[in-house]
Amino acid sequence: MPPLQRARINPILIRWARESILMSLDQAASRIHVPPARIRSWESGEAQPTVRQAQAAASAYRRPFATFFLSEPPADDPPPPDFRRLPGGGRPTTSPELAVEIRRAHFRRDAALGLLRSLELDAPDPGSIAGEIERAEEDAVEVRQRLGITIQPQPRWSTQYEALNAWKDAIEISGVLVFHFSGVEVAEARGFSIASRPLPAVALNGEDAPYGRIFTLMHEFAHVLAGEAGNCNLVDYFENDQGAAIERYCNAVAAAVLMPRTDFLEHPIVSRHQNLTDWSDLELTALSTAYRVSREAALRRLLTLGRTTRDFYRSKRRELVPLDVPPSGGGFLTWPQRAIRSSGHLFGGLVLDAYHREAITSADLTEYFGVRIKHLPEIERRLEGRNMLTGGRP
Repeated sequence: MPPLQRARINPILIRWARESILMSLDQAASRIHVPPARIRSWESGEAQPTVRQAQAAASAYRRPFATFFLSEPPADDPPPPDFRRLPGGGRPTTSPELAVEIRRAHFRRDAALGLLRSLELDAPDPGSIAGEIERAEEDAVEVRQRLGITIQPQPRWSTQYEALNAWKDAIEISGVLVFHFSGVEVAEARGFSIASRPLPAVALNGEDAPYGRIFTLMHEFAHVLAGEAGNCNLVDYFENDQGAAIERYCNAVAAAVLMPRTDFLEHPIVSRHQNLTDWSDLELTALSTAYRVSREAALRRLLTLGRTTRDFYRSKRRELVPLDVPPSGGGFLTWPQRAIRSSGHLFGGLVLDAYHREAITSADLTEYFGVRIKHLPEIERRLEGRNMLTGGRP
């Protein structure tokens, strides 16, 4: 039997690749199918992996195989500030899957900036807001006006997904990339944002329920407008909690954008309700449908506007949160649909424009979308007419 071909890797690089996605030795060993001691020996330089093992490591660490032969690690963008909290305090760990998705979002944004330059386009500026909790209601009015969505269409959106897509389109037209990620537990992260201009980005956890994603979308959009990126699980901060002030602010802005103060208080269910501690499931469901938010979000808005008590909110919330979960069997997504949802319409439109103008190749196109060549016609058909940079709507 011929001797196994060894890969003459740089041990510093293979260790960096593992640690850059916060993967433990045990996790790496499980995915590469070797003992942890073997990986430790590669990272110390005491041994070299076979070519096949090195390729398996590159796949597990989501890095090109050639990375292991560089003289030094390439520069990675820093992760967004971590505002996640566990219900009892503390901070959840970051899984390798979430670390990879954060890196993917930075890669797509960097690619989008390059495409902008090659196409000689300018991205619109989404604007900014104060970032001060005292101005949350006022800032929300400004945000809604900037997005151009009035209160009238909200009850008429036929499904949760129509509502989600309407808000996503408006935010992308404002000049913000909107991505989706998957394979990450909702409890670990509901979304994150990159606040750098131009083309800041928002990423949503596709495992979350549509109403949950709508609130996260607006929360992360508030992060972008306030100029402070974040990695968030939207824990329920009260004013005297130890959570970050920016999280309370973004929660407040998101709620006020989705449920405008005056309209919400004048809604017949709210205006006629007298008992602060007797909000029924039927009433909360009606408010949820009217504003296309979760029942928990509607209940929290009632508390913020003085229409219920904190004790009732906490008691009722314990009933609602287990029920406001992602719907099972939400439907099968084809590879083109997955690619478009993951990359967003703004990024997808830029990629297709660059391809049609021969600024990038078909190989680049498949890399950006993460699909095979055979899926590109369907992606083109679904993205046709969506030119977000010129304000085009579907």
